Amino acid sequence: MAGLSYSSKTTPAGDIASMKKEEAKRAVLSEYDRWAKKHPNDARMMGGFLFFRYLQKERSDLLDFRAVADDNKGE
Repeated sequence: MAGLSYSSKTTPAGDIASMKKEEAKRAVLSEYDRWAKKHPNDARMMGGFLFFRYLQKERSDLLDFRAVADDNKGE
């Protein structure tokens, strides 16, 4: 989906927020895959904690997000 752009005039705001949420999720998961391949022992032992520390130090841009209200809680 890289390279796609959406206009807020033609796309509901909820769809834009959902798209950004999915893009952010994919970016973090992709970074985890790269990190785990380079650090297989760390990923097995305390992967979540050590990966978060890695993100804080090396990829803080992936942690720069804000919580968005979920309008679809009942689904």
